[in-house]
Amino acid sequence: MLTALASKHPLRGGIDVGLATEIGPGEIYGTALERAYLLECRVAKYPRLVIGDELWKYLNAALTHFESQTTPVAKAITAIVRKTMQMIVTDADGRRVLDYLGLVMVENAGPDHGQLMIQPAYDFVLTEQKLMLSKGDPELIGRYVLLRRYFESRLGPWGIQVKTD
Repeated sequence: MLTALASKHPLRGGIDVGLATEIGPGEIYGTALERAYLLECRVAKYPRLVIGDELWKYLNAALTHFESQTTPVAKAITAIVRKTMQMIVTDADGRRVLDYLGLVMVENAGPDHGQLMIQPAYDFVLTEQKLMLSKGDPELIGRYVLLRRYFESRLGPWGIQVKTD
C-alpha cells in the first residue's frame, strides 16, 4: 500500500478468507475472491485495504486455539497472530483496515522508512488532493480528504510534520 502511494499509484483492496478453488492456472473462483472483490469495489472507496469479517473471525479463532497450547510452535503462532491483529484498526466508517502507518509498522520499520517511503506517499496524497480540488470532483475530493486524514493522524511517530495549506 505504502509503496504504491510513494510510487504515485493509489490502490485500494479487500482481504478476506473463504472457500475457493483454482479452476485454471492462476484462476481462482469462490467466496474468498468474491468477498475480497466486494470489499474493494463497494467498501474501500479510497486507497486503503479493508479487512473482511471472515478474516477477522479466522484470526480470532486461531488466537483462541493457539493460546491454549504450550508448545514453542503454538507460542510463536500466537505471537504472529497477535502482531497481525495489532496491524488492523477500525476506520472512521467502522470498517477494519490494515494500519500500514501504525505503531506496529513504526516499531518494525528501518530508520529511514519515514523519509524514504512515508514522506513521498504523503506528498503524493497532498498533491492529488489539490488536483482533485482544482478539478472540482466531489467524489475524489472526499476520498483524498479521508486518505489525508489517515496519514496525518499517524505522521508524528515517523517524525514527519503535518503540512497546513
